Amino acid sequence: MTEADPTNKPQVDRREIWDAAQMMEARSLNHDLLLWQAPALAMTAQAFLFTIALGADVSRLARGISSCLAFIISCMSVLLMQRHYIYMRAERREIARLERVLGIDRPVVGGWYERKILMPYVWMACLALIGLTALALFVIAIIWPIWLVGVSPKGG
Repeated sequence: MTEADPTNKPQVDRREIWDAAQMMEARSLNHDLLLWQAPALAMTAQAFLFTIALGADVSRLARGISSCLAFIISCMSVLLMQRHYIYMRAERREIARLERVLGIDRPVVGGWYERKILMPYVWMACLALIGLTALALFVIAIIWPIWLVGVSPKGG
């Protein structure tokens, strides 16, 4: 019985490597699209929930529930953005590695591209700030509801 030689790797065709790089690029682009869908949908939902929480004719319970939901949506969207960003970056690193194997020159990277890499972090920070605002609104709606409209809301 002979043991497998770890240095005797199977030969991989350049075309197979190219196909793998193309597949990774498609997956990376998909994660990039999903990355930006998360905050767009979250902002839409939060705008609706903040409209309820800050409405004039809203009960204390409705204010509390809507602001709590806005906080939860903010947390979920930050985590979802982070997940898609991590996958996208991992796939782009793998694409760069495959391009080095193939001997493909990378385009010049820098400037706007480097700033673009930081944008998901800026958006995640803003979504977290909106979440903290929703949490503060929840506390105010429960403890000091008079701060929101000047008079106690109906049913509160």
